[in-house]
Amino acid sequence: MPPRITECRHEGCTEPPLDQAIFCGTHIGMTRRCKATRAGSGKKQRCKKPALVGLEVCERHGGSFPQAQKQSGKAVALTTMQRFVRPYEGDLNPITAFEMEFRRTLGRIEWYDEQLALLNSEEDLIWGVTKEEHISAGEFPGTNTTKEARVNILEEMQRWERKHLLDLEKVWINAGLEREKLDLMRSHMGRFRQIVDRVVTALGHDPHDPETRATLAAIFAQGEEPRHLAARQVAL
Repeated sequence: MPPRITECRHEGCTEPPLDQAIFCGTHIGMTRRCKATRAGSGKKQRCKKPALVGLEVCERHGGSFPQAQKQSGKAVALTTMQRFVRPYEGDLNPITAFEMEFRRTLGRIEWYDEQLALLNSEEDLIWGVTKEEHISAGEFPGTNTTKEARVNILEEMQRWERKHLLDLEKVWINAGLEREKLDLMRSHMGRFRQIVDRVVTALGHDPHDPETRATLAAIFAQGEEPRHLAARQVAL
């Protein structure tokens, strides 16, 4: 039995390898060159072919064995799932991410348009094979084919992408409108504050005085006069 691998085979890495693998989770999916060498011209020459995913050798130098193929297949599936669940690590802000998704959606819609244009006839949009059953045993082996009237899968997938595009456009429009509302409110508040300062100054008060500002804040917050102002009016 070969010795159990306790450290990742990637140079300089001391992390433990994944189960039934020779690389750790970080390095198992990396592209690497086959490590096999041969003697030539008085020195060793290294194979120039890429190693299989999860292995150190190419298919010619050991990767064609069933056990190696099985190990590489597991590595491919694992790295695919790792990419699926791994958060994006690049420098990205929400606006850029939104634009990327918007462009990607448009690209998919264009691709579906191209694929639908390759159909032989309009009938292919609503009629075609929906099920194939291969029968190897029994009196009449062969393939059972079922055809039905159903919307083409390309049309269905394009429909979802168009709906996604519409949702993105709604988000963009709503975000733009909310930004305009916010800018308008800021503009109104700025003008309103200038008017209030002019009124307070005309009444002989300093609009920057802490007591005056506290009085104005209480009036705007409560919608009524502060108690000390009401008491002063009663006294007068």
